[in-house]
Amino acid sequence: MDGISTYNSFIALHKPQLLLSGVPEYFWPTLCKKISDQIFDSGLAFQLVQIDYEDIQKAPYDPLWSVIAIKYINRSDPSHIYLIDHAWTFKANSIKNNLRNVPGLADRMCSLMQITADSIEGKIHEISQQVWKYANTYAIGENVEEGDVITRNFVEGQFSDPLQREAMLIPWKQYEHFDEDFTQKEPDVNYFLEGHISETLPDLELLQNRETPTKLKVYAEYRYINEFLTAPEFQIVHNENNADILWYINHFKNFKELSMTPHKFVNQFPYEYVITIKDLLPIVSRRCAQKYSTLQLDTYPLWLPTTFNMKTELSKFVSYYMQRKKIGLDNHWICKPYNLARGLDTYITDNLNFMCRLPLSGPKIVQKYIENPVLFERPDVGLVKFDIRYVIIIKSVDPTEVYVYNNFFLRFANKPFSLDNFEDYEKHFTVMNYEQEAHLFKMLCKDFKDAWAIQYANYDWVEIEQSIFKILADLFTAATSKEPPCGIAKSPQSRALYAADLMLSWHQSNGETVVQPKILEINWMPDCARACEYYPEFYNDIFSLMFLDKNGETLTKVL
Repeated sequence: MDGISTYNSFIALHKPQLLLSGVPEYFWPTLCKKISDQIFDSGLAFQLVQIDYEDIQKAPYDPLWSVIAIKYINRSDPSHIYLIDHAWTFKANSIKNNLRNVPGLADRMCSLMQITADSIEGKIHEISQQVWKYANTYAIGENVEEGDVITRNFVEGQFSDPLQREAMLIPWKQYEHFDEDFTQKEPDVNYFLEGHISETLPDLELLQNRETPTKLKVYAEYRYINEFLTAPEFQIVHNENNADILWYINHFKNFKELSMTPHKFVNQFPYEYVITIKDLLPIVSRRCAQKYSTLQLDTYPLWLPTTFNMKTELSKFVSYYMQRKKIGLDNHWICKPYNLARGLDTYITDNLNFMCRLPLSGPKIVQKYIENPVLFERPDVGLVKFDIRYVIIIKSVDPTEVYVYNNFFLRFANKPFSLDNFEDYEKHFTVMNYEQEAHLFKMLCKDFKDAWAIQYANYDWVEIEQSIFKILADLFTAATSKEPPCGIAKSPQSRALYAADLMLSWHQSNGETVVQPKILEINWMPDCARACEYYPEFYNDIFSLMFLDKNGETLTKVL
Protein backbone atom coordinates (compact mmCIF):
# COMPACT_ATOMS: atom_id res chain seq x y z
CA MET A 1 0.00 0.00 0.00
CA ASP A 2 1.46 3.43 -0.96
CA GLY A 3 1.77 6.36 1.44
CA ILE A 4 -1.36 8.14 0.18
CA SER A 5 -3.51 5.02 0.49
CA THR A 6 -2.09 4.32 3.95
CA TYR A 7 -2.90 7.84 5.12
CA ASN A 8 -6.41 7.77 3.63
CA SER A 9 -7.10 4.45 5.34
CA PHE A 10 -5.71 5.84 8.60
CA ILE A 11 -7.98 8.90 8.43
CA ALA A 12 -11.03 6.82 7.50
CA LEU A 13 -10.47 4.64 10.55
CA HIS A 14 -9.25 7.13 13.14
CA LYS A 15 -10.68 10.56 12.24
CA PRO A 16 -13.53 10.48 14.80
CA GLN A 17 -11.07 9.46 17.52
CA LEU A 18 -8.59 12.20 16.52
CA LEU A 19 -11.31 14.85 16.54
CA LEU A 20 -12.70 13.66 19.87
CA SER A 21 -9.21 13.73 21.38
CA GLY A 22 -8.55 17.23 20.04
CA VAL A 23 -5.44 16.29 18.03
CA PRO A 24 -4.70 19.17 15.58
CA GLU A 25 -4.91 18.11 11.95
CA TYR A 26 -1.33 19.13 11.13
CA PHE A 27 -0.13 16.28 13.39
CA TRP A 28 -2.11 13.60 11.58
CA PRO A 29 0.43 12.68 8.84
CA THR A 30 3.24 12.28 11.39
CA LEU A 31 0.97 10.28 13.66
CA CYS A 32 -0.01 8.02 10.76
CA LYS A 33 3.62 7.33 9.89
CA LYS A 34 4.66 6.66 13.49
CA ILE A 35 1.77 4.28 14.08
CA SER A 36 2.23 2.50 10.73
CA ASP A 37 6.00 2.11 11.19
CA GLN A 38 5.83 1.56 14.97
CA ILE A 39 8.12 4.52 15.68
CA PHE A 40 8.45 5.07 19.44
CA ASP A 41 10.93 7.95 19.53
CA SER A 42 9.81 9.85 22.62
CA GLY A 43 13.11 8.88 24.23
CA LEU A 44 14.83 11.31 21.84
CA ALA A 45 12.82 14.22 23.27
CA PHE A 46 12.05 13.30 26.88
CA GLN A 47 13.76 11.62 29.77
CA LEU A 48 12.17 9.90 32.76
CA VAL A 49 14.11 10.71 35.93
CA GLN A 50 13.66 9.28 39.41
CA ILE A 51 13.40 11.90 42.15
CA ASP A 52 15.90 11.52 44.98
CA TYR A 53 14.55 13.14 48.15
CA GLU A 54 17.90 12.58 49.90
CA ASP A 55 17.41 13.48 53.58
CA ILE A 56 13.91 14.88 53.11
CA GLN A 57 11.03 12.65 54.18
CA LYS A 58 8.89 11.89 51.13
CA ALA A 59 5.23 12.79 51.74
CA PRO A 60 2.42 10.50 50.50
CA TYR A 61 1.53 12.78 47.59
CA ASP A 62 5.09 13.60 46.52
CA PRO A 63 5.90 12.20 43.04
CA LEU A 64 8.34 9.34 42.47
CA TRP A 65 9.32 10.32 38.94
CA SER A 66 9.56 13.39 36.74
CA VAL A 67 9.69 13.83 32.97
CA ILE A 68 12.06 16.43 31.50
CA ALA A 69 12.62 17.60 27.95
CA ILE A 70 16.07 16.85 26.51
CA LYS A 71 15.57 19.00 23.42
CA TYR A 72 13.44 21.96 22.34
CA ILE A 73 9.84 21.03 21.50
CA ASN A 74 7.76 23.33 19.31
CA ARG A 75 4.10 22.54 19.73
CA SER A 76 3.38 23.85 16.18
CA ASP A 77 6.00 21.61 14.57
CA PRO A 78 4.06 18.72 12.96
CA SER A 79 6.88 16.30 13.75
CA HIS A 80 6.56 16.88 17.50
CA ILE A 81 3.90 14.33 18.32
CA TYR A 82 4.98 11.19 20.15
CA LEU A 83 3.63 7.74 20.81
CA ILE A 84 3.82 6.57 24.42
CA ASP A 85 4.15 2.80 24.62
CA HIS A 86 2.08 1.42 27.48
CA ALA A 87 3.94 -0.31 30.28
CA TRP A 88 0.70 -2.12 31.02
CA THR A 89 -2.73 -2.02 29.39
CA PHE A 90 -5.53 -3.44 31.51
CA LYS A 91 -9.21 -3.46 32.35
CA ALA A 92 -10.07 -2.28 35.83
CA ASN A 93 -11.59 -5.60 36.85
CA SER A 94 -8.59 -7.62 35.61
CA ILE A 95 -5.79 -5.87 37.51
CA LYS A 96 -5.16 -8.56 40.11
CA ASN A 97 -5.57 -11.38 37.63
CA ASN A 98 -2.98 -9.76 35.32
CA LEU A 99 -0.52 -9.28 38.18
CA ARG A 100 -0.84 -12.92 39.23
CA ASN A 101 -0.54 -14.42 35.75
CA VAL A 102 1.71 -12.20 33.60
CA PRO A 103 5.34 -13.14 34.33
CA GLY A 104 7.40 -10.26 35.69
CA LEU A 105 4.55 -7.73 35.62
CA ALA A 106 4.19 -7.36 39.39
CA ASP A 107 7.94 -6.89 39.87
CA ARG A 108 8.10 -4.33 37.07
CA MET A 109 5.22 -2.33 38.56
CA CYS A 110 6.80 -2.50 42.02
CA SER A 111 9.97 -1.05 40.53
CA LEU A 112 8.09 1.79 38.85
CA MET A 113 5.94 2.54 41.91
CA GLN A 114 8.75 1.87 44.43
CA ILE A 115 6.71 -0.72 46.32
CA THR A 116 8.68 -2.89 48.75
CA ALA A 117 6.13 -5.50 49.85
CA ASP A 118 7.58 -8.99 50.45
CA SER A 119 4.83 -11.40 49.38
CA ILE A 120 3.28 -11.55 45.93
CA GLU A 121 -0.19 -10.89 47.39
CA GLY A 122 1.20 -7.91 49.27
CA LYS A 123 2.67 -6.56 46.05
CA ILE A 124 -0.60 -7.11 44.20
CA HIS A 125 -2.56 -5.29 46.90
CA GLU A 126 -0.24 -2.27 46.92
CA ILE A 127 -0.08 -2.05 43.13
CA SER A 128 -3.88 -2.17 42.81
CA GLN A 129 -4.11 0.66 45.34
CA GLN A 130 -1.43 2.84 43.72
CA VAL A 131 -2.05 2.23 40.02
CA TRP A 132 -4.71 4.96 39.77
CA LYS A 133 -2.04 7.60 40.19
CA TYR A 134 -0.41 6.47 36.95
CA ALA A 135 -3.04 5.06 34.62
CA ASN A 136 -3.96 7.74 32.09
CA THR A 137 -3.00 9.55 28.89
CA TYR A 138 -1.70 13.09 28.44
CA ALA A 139 -0.86 15.70 25.79
CA ILE A 140 1.55 18.66 25.47
CA GLY A 141 -0.17 22.00 24.81
CA GLU A 142 2.71 24.50 24.83
CA ASN A 143 6.30 24.93 23.68
CA VAL A 144 8.90 23.25 25.91
CA GLU A 145 12.53 24.28 26.29
CA GLU A 146 15.34 21.78 26.72
CA GLY A 147 15.68 20.94 30.39
CA ASP A 148 12.12 21.99 31.29
CA VAL A 149 10.13 19.71 33.57
CA ILE A 150 7.05 18.36 31.80
CA THR A 151 3.89 19.10 33.76
CA ARG A 152 0.35 18.05 33.02
CA ASN A 153 -3.20 18.68 34.07
CA PHE A 154 -4.41 15.45 35.64
CA VAL A 155 -8.04 16.59 35.43
CA GLU A 156 -8.87 18.38 32.20
CA GLY A 157 -12.10 20.25 31.55
CA GLN A 158 -14.23 22.94 33.16
CA PHE A 159 -16.14 22.28 36.38
CA SER A 160 -18.91 24.46 37.77
CA ASP A 161 -18.22 23.06 41.24
CA PRO A 162 -14.57 23.68 42.25
CA LEU A 163 -14.79 20.85 44.79
CA GLN A 164 -15.53 18.43 41.93
CA ARG A 165 -12.10 19.07 40.45
CA GLU A 166 -10.44 18.88 43.86
CA ALA A 167 -12.08 15.52 44.50
CA MET A 168 -10.92 14.16 41.13
CA LEU A 169 -7.34 15.07 42.13
CA ILE A 170 -7.45 12.94 45.28
CA PRO A 171 -5.01 10.30 43.92
CA TRP A 172 -2.31 12.99 43.65
CA LYS A 173 -2.87 15.62 46.33
CA GLN A 174 -4.25 16.12 49.82
CA TYR A 175 -7.98 16.87 49.89
CA GLU A 176 -9.14 19.39 52.47
CA HIS A 177 -12.92 19.12 52.31
CA PHE A 178 -13.74 15.78 53.92
CA ASP A 179 -16.15 17.38 56.39
CA GLU A 180 -18.26 19.14 53.79
CA ASP A 181 -22.03 18.66 53.85
CA PHE A 182 -22.97 15.54 51.84
CA THR A 183 -26.75 16.04 51.77
CA GLN A 184 -28.22 15.70 48.30
CA LYS A 185 -30.73 18.00 46.63
CA GLU A 186 -32.95 17.25 43.68
CA PRO A 187 -31.55 18.91 40.53
CA ASP A 188 -33.59 21.34 38.47
CA VAL A 189 -35.73 20.42 35.49
CA ASN A 190 -32.84 20.81 33.04
CA TYR A 191 -31.05 17.80 34.50
CA PHE A 192 -33.99 15.54 33.65
CA LEU A 193 -33.76 16.63 30.01
CA GLU A 194 -29.98 16.47 29.68
CA GLY A 195 -28.83 13.85 27.21
CA HIS A 196 -32.36 12.68 26.37
CA ILE A 197 -34.23 12.88 23.08
CA SER A 198 -37.27 15.12 23.54
CA GLU A 199 -40.66 13.47 23.82
CA THR A 200 -44.02 14.89 22.87
CA LEU A 201 -46.96 14.68 25.26
CA PRO A 202 -50.37 13.30 24.32
CA ASP A 203 -53.21 15.62 23.40
CA LEU A 204 -55.59 14.67 26.20
CA GLU A 205 -58.60 16.38 24.59
CA LEU A 206 -58.44 13.96 21.68
CA LEU A 207 -58.51 11.02 24.08
CA GLN A 208 -61.68 11.82 26.02
CA ASN A 209 -63.95 9.55 23.97
CA ARG A 210 -62.18 6.33 23.11
CA GLU A 211 -63.74 3.12 21.87
CA THR A 212 -62.07 -0.24 22.45
CA PRO A 213 -62.70 -2.97 19.83
CA THR A 214 -64.02 -6.31 21.01
CA LYS A 215 -60.94 -8.04 19.60
CA LEU A 216 -57.63 -6.24 19.92
CA LYS A 217 -55.02 -6.55 17.21
CA VAL A 218 -51.48 -6.71 18.57
CA TYR A 219 -48.32 -5.68 16.74
CA ALA A 220 -45.38 -6.89 18.86
CA GLU A 221 -41.67 -6.61 18.14
CA TYR A 222 -40.98 -8.99 21.03
CA ARG A 223 -41.01 -12.62 19.89
CA TYR A 224 -42.37 -14.09 23.13
CA ILE A 225 -45.56 -12.05 22.89
CA ASN A 226 -46.13 -13.39 19.39
CA GLU A 227 -45.57 -16.93 20.67
CA PHE A 228 -47.35 -16.88 24.04
CA LEU A 229 -50.21 -14.37 23.69
CA THR A 230 -52.96 -16.86 22.87
CA ALA A 231 -56.06 -15.43 24.61
CA PRO A 232 -58.96 -15.24 22.09
CA GLU A 233 -59.52 -11.53 22.79
CA PHE A 234 -56.21 -10.72 21.05
CA GLN A 235 -55.00 -11.24 17.50
CA ILE A 236 -51.35 -11.00 16.43
CA VAL A 237 -50.81 -8.84 13.32
CA HIS A 238 -47.60 -8.02 11.47
CA ASN A 239 -48.45 -4.53 10.23
CA GLU A 240 -48.41 -1.85 12.89
CA ASN A 241 -50.84 0.32 10.91
CA ASN A 242 -53.50 -2.36 11.44
CA ALA A 243 -52.81 -2.77 15.16
CA ASP A 244 -54.72 -1.59 18.22
CA ILE A 245 -51.79 -2.40 20.52
CA LEU A 246 -48.22 -1.41 19.63
CA TRP A 247 -45.57 -3.25 21.62
CA TYR A 248 -42.18 -1.84 20.67
CA ILE A 249 -38.72 -2.86 21.90
CA ASN A 250 -37.21 0.55 21.10
CA HIS A 251 -38.03 3.87 22.72
CA PHE A 252 -41.23 5.55 21.55
CA LYS A 253 -41.34 9.36 21.71
CA ASN A 254 -44.25 10.61 19.57
CA PHE A 255 -47.17 10.51 21.99
CA LYS A 256 -48.84 13.62 20.52
CA GLU A 257 -48.89 12.01 17.08
CA LEU A 258 -50.31 8.83 18.61
CA SER A 259 -53.23 10.89 19.98
CA MET A 260 -54.47 11.24 16.39
CA THR A 261 -55.39 7.54 16.54
CA PRO A 262 -57.07 7.44 19.97
CA HIS A 263 -58.04 3.76 19.75
CA LYS A 264 -54.39 2.65 19.75
CA PHE A 265 -52.31 1.67 22.79
CA VAL A 266 -48.53 1.71 23.18
CA ASN A 267 -46.37 -0.11 25.72
CA GLN A 268 -44.56 2.98 27.04
CA PHE A 269 -45.27 6.12 29.07
CA PRO A 270 -43.83 9.56 28.37
CA TYR A 271 -40.75 10.24 30.53
CA GLU A 272 -40.77 6.80 32.10
CA TYR A 273 -36.98 7.01 32.01
CA VAL A 274 -37.08 8.86 35.35
CA ILE A 275 -37.19 5.41 36.99
CA THR A 276 -35.35 3.25 34.46
CA ILE A 277 -32.08 5.19 34.20
CA LYS A 278 -29.70 4.65 37.11
CA ASP A 279 -28.88 8.28 37.87
CA LEU A 280 -32.53 9.38 37.94
CA LEU A 281 -33.98 6.50 39.99
CA PRO A 282 -32.22 7.63 43.22
CA ILE A 283 -33.42 11.21 42.70
CA VAL A 284 -37.02 10.04 42.38
CA SER A 285 -36.66 7.59 45.29
CA ARG A 286 -35.36 10.27 47.66
CA ARG A 287 -38.64 12.13 47.28
CA CYS A 288 -40.07 9.49 49.63
CA ALA A 289 -37.85 10.45 52.60
CA GLN A 290 -35.31 13.25 52.41
CA LYS A 291 -33.29 12.81 55.60
CA TYR A 292 -30.06 11.36 56.98
CA SER A 293 -28.96 9.68 60.20
CA THR A 294 -25.94 11.64 61.43
CA LEU A 295 -24.94 8.90 63.90
CA GLN A 296 -24.68 5.85 61.59
CA LEU A 297 -24.79 7.85 58.34
CA ASP A 298 -27.92 6.02 57.19
CA THR A 299 -29.60 7.62 54.20
CA TYR A 300 -33.30 7.40 53.44
CA PRO A 301 -35.47 5.84 52.26
CA LEU A 302 -33.80 2.75 53.69
CA TRP A 303 -34.89 0.71 50.69
CA LEU A 304 -32.59 2.75 48.42
CA PRO A 305 -28.88 1.92 48.81
CA THR A 306 -26.95 5.14 49.40
CA THR A 307 -26.18 6.44 45.92
CA PHE A 308 -24.12 9.31 44.51
CA ASN A 309 -23.81 10.62 40.97
CA MET A 310 -20.09 10.70 40.16
CA LYS A 311 -20.58 13.42 37.56
CA THR A 312 -22.48 15.89 39.75
CA GLU A 313 -21.99 14.71 43.35
CA LEU A 314 -18.39 13.49 43.54
CA SER A 315 -17.39 15.93 46.27
CA LYS A 316 -20.43 14.93 48.34
CA PHE A 317 -19.56 11.27 47.87
CA VAL A 318 -15.97 11.86 49.00
CA SER A 319 -17.21 13.63 52.12
CA TYR A 320 -19.64 10.81 52.89
CA TYR A 321 -16.97 8.16 52.21
CA MET A 322 -14.47 9.79 54.56
CA GLN A 323 -17.02 10.30 57.32
CA ARG A 324 -17.91 6.60 57.10
CA LYS A 325 -14.20 5.76 57.23
CA LYS A 326 -13.74 7.98 60.27
CA ILE A 327 -16.26 5.99 62.33
CA GLY A 328 -15.15 2.59 61.02
CA LEU A 329 -18.08 1.71 58.75
CA ASP A 330 -17.74 -0.57 55.76
CA ASN A 331 -16.83 1.40 52.63
CA HIS A 332 -17.26 -0.99 49.71
CA TRP A 333 -19.12 0.53 46.78
CA ILE A 334 -20.45 -0.75 43.49
CA CYS A 335 -19.79 1.55 40.54
CA LYS A 336 -22.18 1.40 37.57
CA PRO A 337 -22.67 3.33 34.32
CA TYR A 338 -25.97 5.19 34.00
CA ASN A 339 -27.44 3.20 31.19
CA LEU A 340 -25.81 -0.19 30.67
CA ALA A 341 -27.13 -3.58 31.75
CA ARG A 342 -25.75 -7.09 32.34
CA GLY A 343 -23.09 -5.84 34.76
CA LEU A 344 -21.11 -4.14 31.98
CA ASP A 345 -18.42 -1.68 33.15
CA THR A 346 -19.39 -2.38 36.78
CA TYR A 347 -16.88 -2.60 39.64
CA ILE A 348 -16.92 -3.27 43.38
CA THR A 349 -14.20 -1.48 45.34
CA ASP A 350 -13.28 0.41 48.50
CA ASN A 351 -10.44 2.23 46.71
CA LEU A 352 -11.22 5.95 46.79
CA ASN A 353 -8.45 6.75 44.31
CA PHE A 354 -10.04 4.43 41.77
CA MET A 355 -13.53 5.81 42.32
CA CYS A 356 -12.32 9.40 41.94
CA ARG A 357 -10.90 8.48 38.53
CA LEU A 358 -14.16 6.95 37.31
CA PRO A 359 -15.83 10.18 36.11
CA LEU A 360 -13.19 10.38 33.36
CA SER A 361 -14.33 7.05 31.87
CA GLY A 362 -17.97 8.06 31.41
CA PRO A 363 -20.99 8.97 33.56
CA LYS A 364 -21.42 6.64 36.51
CA ILE A 365 -23.09 6.30 39.88
CA VAL A 366 -21.60 4.75 42.99
CA GLN A 367 -23.93 2.82 45.24
CA LYS A 368 -23.19 1.45 48.68
CA TYR A 369 -22.43 -2.23 48.25
CA ILE A 370 -24.69 -4.37 50.43
CA GLU A 371 -22.12 -5.84 52.79
CA ASN A 372 -24.64 -7.77 54.90
CA PRO A 373 -27.01 -9.42 52.41
CA VAL A 374 -29.53 -12.04 53.39
CA LEU A 375 -28.07 -15.24 51.94
CA PHE A 376 -29.76 -18.32 50.52
CA GLU A 377 -28.39 -21.79 51.17
CA ARG A 378 -28.01 -23.58 47.87
CA PRO A 379 -27.78 -27.34 48.43
CA ASP A 380 -24.94 -27.61 45.91
CA VAL A 381 -22.86 -24.58 46.97
CA GLY A 382 -23.76 -23.14 50.36
CA LEU A 383 -24.76 -19.62 51.40
CA VAL A 384 -24.90 -17.37 48.33
CA LYS A 385 -26.18 -13.96 47.33
CA PHE A 386 -29.46 -13.79 45.46
CA ASP A 387 -31.74 -11.15 44.03
CA ILE A 388 -35.46 -11.05 43.35
CA ARG A 389 -37.16 -9.71 40.25
CA TYR A 390 -40.77 -8.56 40.32
CA VAL A 391 -42.60 -7.79 37.09
CA ILE A 392 -44.50 -4.51 37.43
CA ILE A 393 -47.41 -3.28 35.33
CA ILE A 394 -48.33 0.39 35.30
CA LYS A 395 -51.84 0.72 33.96
CA SER A 396 -52.39 4.46 34.28
CA VAL A 397 -51.01 7.74 35.60
CA ASP A 398 -53.30 10.32 37.23
CA PRO A 399 -54.69 8.25 38.78
CA THR A 400 -51.63 6.06 39.21
CA GLU A 401 -52.49 2.38 39.03
CA VAL A 402 -49.74 -0.20 39.54
CA TYR A 403 -49.84 -4.01 39.70
CA VAL A 404 -47.25 -6.69 40.46
CA TYR A 405 -47.10 -10.17 38.94
CA ASN A 406 -47.28 -12.52 41.92
CA ASN A 407 -44.73 -15.03 40.65
CA PHE A 408 -41.37 -13.36 41.19
CA PHE A 409 -38.11 -14.56 39.67
CA LEU A 410 -34.83 -15.43 41.36
CA ARG A 411 -31.17 -15.24 40.44
CA PHE A 412 -28.34 -16.71 42.48
CA ALA A 413 -24.60 -16.32 42.76
CA ASN A 414 -22.59 -19.46 42.05
CA LYS A 415 -20.08 -19.20 44.90
CA PRO A 416 -20.43 -18.73 48.67
CA PHE A 417 -20.53 -15.07 49.69
CA SER A 418 -17.73 -13.35 51.56
CA LEU A 419 -16.59 -9.75 51.60
CA ASP A 420 -13.44 -10.31 49.54
CA ASN A 421 -12.24 -11.25 46.02
CA PHE A 422 -14.46 -8.63 44.42
CA GLU A 423 -13.17 -9.52 40.96
CA ASP A 424 -14.86 -12.93 41.31
CA TYR A 425 -18.04 -12.38 39.30
CA GLU A 426 -19.71 -15.63 40.37
CA LYS A 427 -19.36 -14.71 44.04
CA HIS A 428 -20.61 -11.12 43.95
CA PHE A 429 -23.05 -11.04 41.02
CA THR A 430 -26.20 -13.02 40.35
CA VAL A 431 -26.84 -12.56 36.61
CA MET A 432 -25.33 -15.68 35.02
CA ASN A 433 -27.32 -15.67 31.74
CA TYR A 434 -24.60 -13.78 29.90
CA GLU A 435 -21.48 -15.31 31.47
CA GLN A 436 -19.86 -18.02 29.38
CA GLU A 437 -19.33 -21.29 31.24
CA ALA A 438 -21.24 -19.98 34.29
CA HIS A 439 -23.80 -22.39 35.74
CA LEU A 440 -27.35 -21.01 35.87
CA PHE A 441 -29.14 -22.22 39.00
CA LYS A 442 -32.93 -22.13 38.56
CA MET A 443 -35.67 -22.13 41.17
CA LEU A 444 -39.37 -21.30 40.98
CA CYS A 445 -40.74 -18.81 43.48
CA LYS A 446 -42.98 -21.49 45.06
CA ASP A 447 -39.94 -23.64 45.79
CA PHE A 448 -38.09 -20.60 47.09
CA LYS A 449 -40.90 -19.81 49.54
CA ASP A 450 -40.82 -23.39 50.84
CA ALA A 451 -37.04 -23.22 51.29
CA TRP A 452 -37.30 -19.77 52.91
CA ALA A 453 -39.76 -21.08 55.49
CA ILE A 454 -37.13 -23.64 56.53
CA GLN A 455 -34.04 -21.44 56.36
CA TYR A 456 -35.60 -18.33 57.95
CA ALA A 457 -38.52 -19.61 59.98
CA ASN A 458 -38.56 -16.45 62.13
CA TYR A 459 -39.02 -14.15 59.15
CA ASP A 460 -42.44 -14.52 57.53
CA TRP A 461 -42.16 -14.22 53.75
CA VAL A 462 -45.67 -12.77 53.50
CA GLU A 463 -44.60 -9.81 55.65
CA ILE A 464 -41.43 -9.30 53.63
CA GLU A 465 -43.37 -9.33 50.38
CA GLN A 466 -45.88 -6.84 51.75
CA SER A 467 -43.00 -4.51 52.58
CA ILE A 468 -41.72 -4.91 48.99
CA PHE A 469 -45.16 -4.03 47.62
CA LYS A 470 -45.23 -0.94 49.87
CA ILE A 471 -41.80 0.10 48.55
CA LEU A 472 -42.98 -0.22 44.95
CA ALA A 473 -46.12 1.77 45.74
CA ASP A 474 -44.04 4.55 47.32
CA LEU A 475 -41.65 4.60 44.37
CA PHE A 476 -44.37 4.95 41.75
CA THR A 477 -46.17 7.54 43.85
CA ALA A 478 -42.95 9.57 43.82
CA ALA A 479 -42.38 8.94 40.11
CA THR A 480 -45.81 10.32 39.21
CA SER A 481 -45.92 13.12 41.79
CA LYS A 482 -44.27 15.71 39.52
CA GLU A 483 -45.00 16.95 36.05
CA PRO A 484 -42.82 15.78 33.17
CA PRO A 485 -39.90 15.77 32.58
CA CYS A 486 -39.41 15.27 36.34
CA GLY A 487 -42.07 12.59 36.50
CA ILE A 488 -43.94 10.04 34.39
CA ALA A 489 -46.65 11.78 32.36
CA LYS A 490 -50.33 11.00 32.10
CA SER A 491 -51.09 9.12 28.89
CA PRO A 492 -54.40 7.23 28.55
CA GLN A 493 -53.02 5.34 25.55
CA SER A 494 -50.05 4.02 27.52
CA ARG A 495 -49.50 0.80 29.38
CA ALA A 496 -46.08 -0.40 30.52
CA LEU A 497 -44.25 -3.40 31.93
CA TYR A 498 -41.05 -3.06 33.97
CA ALA A 499 -38.99 -5.32 36.21
CA ALA A 500 -37.80 -4.32 39.68
CA ASP A 501 -34.61 -6.00 40.90
CA LEU A 502 -34.24 -6.15 44.68
CA MET A 503 -31.97 -7.67 47.28
CA LEU A 504 -32.58 -8.32 50.95
CA SER A 505 -30.22 -7.07 53.64
CA TRP A 506 -30.02 -7.31 57.41
CA HIS A 507 -30.78 -4.09 59.27
CA GLN A 508 -30.85 -3.09 62.93
CA SER A 509 -34.12 -1.43 63.97
CA ASN A 510 -34.88 -0.61 67.61
CA GLY A 511 -32.46 -3.27 68.78
CA GLU A 512 -33.89 -5.96 66.51
CA THR A 513 -32.45 -7.52 63.37
CA VAL A 514 -34.93 -7.15 60.52
CA VAL A 515 -34.95 -7.92 56.80
CA GLN A 516 -34.71 -4.73 54.74
CA PRO A 517 -35.47 -4.98 50.99
CA LYS A 518 -33.29 -2.78 48.76
CA ILE A 519 -34.20 -1.68 45.24
CA LEU A 520 -31.26 -2.09 42.88
CA GLU A 521 -32.84 -0.90 39.65
CA ILE A 522 -35.98 -0.73 37.53
CA ASN A 523 -35.51 -2.39 34.16
CA TRP A 524 -37.02 -1.04 30.96
CA MET A 525 -38.13 -3.68 28.47
CA PRO A 526 -37.04 -6.64 30.64
CA ASP A 527 -36.35 -10.07 29.23
CA CYS A 528 -39.45 -12.18 29.91
CA ALA A 529 -38.27 -15.45 28.37
CA ARG A 530 -38.12 -17.15 31.80
CA ALA A 531 -41.58 -15.87 32.66
CA CYS A 532 -43.01 -17.53 29.56
CA GLU A 533 -41.03 -20.72 30.17
CA TYR A 534 -42.20 -21.05 33.79
CA TYR A 535 -45.71 -19.63 33.39
CA PRO A 536 -47.11 -20.01 29.83
CA GLU A 537 -50.16 -17.85 30.68
CA PHE A 538 -47.90 -14.92 31.63
CA TYR A 539 -48.76 -12.64 28.70
CA ASN A 540 -52.41 -13.70 28.60
CA ASP A 541 -52.80 -12.59 32.22
CA ILE A 542 -50.88 -9.34 31.77
CA PHE A 543 -52.57 -8.27 28.53
CA SER A 544 -55.98 -9.07 30.01
CA LEU A 545 -55.24 -6.73 32.90
CA MET A 546 -53.65 -4.00 30.80
CA PHE A 547 -56.20 -3.78 28.01
CA LEU A 548 -59.37 -5.59 29.17
CA ASP A 549 -59.43 -4.62 32.87
CA LYS A 550 -59.54 -8.30 33.80
CA ASN A 551 -57.50 -9.14 36.89
CA GLY A 552 -57.12 -12.78 37.78
CA GLU A 553 -55.27 -14.38 40.68
CA THR A 554 -51.78 -13.86 39.27
CA LEU A 555 -51.56 -10.09 39.78
CA THR A 556 -51.77 -7.90 42.88
CA LYS A 557 -52.65 -4.21 42.88
CA VAL A 558 -50.09 -2.28 44.93
CA LEU A 559 -51.19 1.27 44.09
